Amino acid sequence: MRNVAPDVKLRTLFTPIEETVPALGNGRLDVAIGYLPALEQDIHRKTLLTQRYVCVMRKGHPFESRKLNAEALLAQDHLLVEYGGSGHLVLERALIDAGARDRIKVRLPQYMSAVHVLIESNLVWIAPEVLAAKLSRHYPLAYQAEPLGLEPFEIGLYWHDRYHRDTANKWLRSMIVSLFADTGSRPATEDLHSVALPLG
Repeated sequence: MRNVAPDVKLRTLFTPIEETVPALGNGRLDVAIGYLPALEQDIHRKTLLTQRYVCVMRKGHPFESRKLNAEALLAQDHLLVEYGGSGHLVLERALIDAGARDRIKVRLPQYMSAVHVLIESNLVWIAPEVLAAKLSRHYPLAYQAEPLGLEPFEIGLYWHDRYHRDTANKWLRSMIVSLFADTGSRPATEDLHSVALPLG
């Protein structure tokens, strides 16, 4: 962005999912990025990359250099990041269905808070691999594949139909798509063309 449009300023917002569609519709938000299957009416979606979940823990954790099987994972205490409307609710369901409801010890609303709790504890956090990889470059964290067989999921770019043909919005979307394509983090191979569809 600095190279191609140095005068552009960016602002990010963390909005509850029920406020995201109205904010996209009235222009308060240009786009939303994430695993957000709850976004619905008049919303376009472009897949940016496909991700898998991994188990994240502090460096020095008893399982840092030992493979976590399902039994061992369910015996650990867990940290859970909660964001209503996110597809990541599947994580809580998976832990509860596997009988680990009482092992969820800490619930947080934001990802960065999770890092600071992890590095001071023996909690395990099931998180997207791209996030774990990025955070482990800057914090003393380790991660490994999760053993519960959770399905991969798609990180998407979302925008309102009202701004589908808006020149500035199209330009921003193209910048974001190219950024994700350059990361090498399993980019989607679809073209930028998208249609409005209900997501549920």
